[in-house]
Amino acid sequence: MTGQIYCDIILQHARLFRGAMGADFVLVDDDARPHRATIVDECLAEEDITLLEWPSFSPDLNPAGHICDMLGRRVAASHASPRYISFRIHFG
Repeated sequence: MTGQIYCDIILQHARLFRGAMGADFVLVDDDARPHRATIVDECLAEEDITLLEWPSFSPDLNPAGHICDMLGRRVAASHASPRYISFRIHFG
């Protein structure tokens, strides 16, 4: 993906959401290189879209990591000693 494609395709969806949500809309992305292109910054400024910047590969953007952490905490808090624990995560 390039910055131009990001502006042309992704930001049109952001415009729709901003229209529905009003002034409280904040765009969140993963800070990937195409998202930080100068053309994207210009598009965001032209559209008056506020961006919440998060660092690339932030653990806060990793849902599988949160699910595994949650399951691990529940198993650790369990009073029973499990003999076998298996889980599968499928996204898609």
